[in-house]
Amino acid sequence: MDEEDRLLSHQIQAVNRLAESFVDVYVITGKIGKYKSPPNVHVMSSQWKSGYNILNALRFLSIALRFVVSKRPISIFSHMTDVQTALLAPFTKLLGIPHYLWYAHTHPSIFLRWGKFWVTGIITSTVGSCPIKGPKVLAIGQAIDPDDYNFNKLGSSYSLNNFVHIGRFDPSKNIEQIIRSLQEFRKAHPGISLTLIGQPSTPAATVHAAQIIKKYEEDVKDGWLNFRDSIPRSEVSVELLKYDCFIHAYTGSLDKALVEATMVGLPIATINPEYLVEFGPWSKGSQVSLLEELDAINGESSENLGSELYNRRKICEEKHSIAHWSESLTDILS
Repeated sequence: MDEEDRLLSHQIQAVNRLAESFVDVYVITGKIGKYKSPPNVHVMSSQWKSGYNILNALRFLSIALRFVVSKRPISIFSHMTDVQTALLAPFTKLLGIPHYLWYAHTHPSIFLRWGKFWVTGIITSTVGSCPIKGPKVLAIGQAIDPDDYNFNKLGSSYSLNNFVHIGRFDPSKNIEQIIRSLQEFRKAHPGISLTLIGQPSTPAATVHAAQIIKKYEEDVKDGWLNFRDSIPRSEVSVELLKYDCFIHAYTGSLDKALVEATMVGLPIATINPEYLVEFGPWSKGSQVSLLEELDAINGESSENLGSELYNRRKICEEKHSIAHWSESLTDILS
């Protein structure tokens, strides 16, 4: 619960939306920072600190169990917290309290595999965004507020020059694949640029990111490749409008950044299977590659491209809006 957290600030929006449908909402969070919530939202911190596993578990269970026993909530919703769910779910199962976990990640963590036996259900964005399959899994889309993203209509002079990627600088994001694909594309289109916005999220990822930055330092000197630190989530919608195309190579769950870029009207060059299922590829081949997607986007007329981008924005509004997400989630939790 921190508006200034670069990765998780959107959780405040999720809490506040749910608060519109319930008399009281109690939040147990790992960290409290700057946030603004309505009077019926009550926030408690477990002071979760990386590296203190046993102390974290004991402190969290102490707070959570006291709350569950004293308040007897009608349901519990764990938001991308598979570890805490694994700790608490056996107790909520014994107490007969419905407990749902939001999990939108394709990695089948050991905590998820344990927790799935105890939770009432696992909620995710798309069916393929969760490694667990079966009747317990419920897909309700991403939670994006369309009002935060102005749709930028393409002009008749649109050109595919300035590329951007926003997301964690982690190995799973396949940043080097993005760079190499645009290096190849650049042979026929020498005027393009690529801006990579994001920072690594772990010590191992920090080492990986440093290696890539060093490997491509000549491209940075040439001026076409730029590495930038993360930006606050509140600035993402405005930042995206500065570019012509969002490029992305993560092959796991449906990244929120993909939906955000689609909301503002950017064409997306990606090999992400969940995005391709939702919106379709630009290229016609059976095997989608970044280079083929780039060539297909570049070959579209401004009129056809603009029409398709508008249709994709409407899909986002219907399937991935915060209103749709909160309504679907409220129905499940009530």
